[in-house]
Amino acid sequence: MNAAARVRREKVRIQAATMFEESVSTAARPWLTVIRLPAYAPDLDPTEGVWRWMKRGLTNTAARGVDHLAELVKRRLRACQQQTDLLAGFFASTGMTLEPEPPR
Repeated sequence: MNAAARVRREKVRIQAATMFEESVSTAARPWLTVIRLPAYAPDLDPTEGVWRWMKRGLTNTAARGVDHLAELVKRRLRACQQQTDLLAGFFASTGMTLEPEPPR
């Protein structure tokens, strides 16, 4: 396998963490990088930037109903998907990149 993979996990119970560590042994999978995060780390989560951007775009918008609100959200998400520099910025704000790490 040529592609590198990354698993991001948040702090979990000790028993679950031990089972997780055993199931993703990096010795058996040199292409896998496990990154441990604290229980709640919004500054390390690129989706937080996406939601912040979404909410800013929907501020002061009056939806006529649930269907209209869903359409507004879909339209905003499509706009986000089309702006690759914006998406890269969400990752950059966390210190992550979209480029794979070189093998160690």
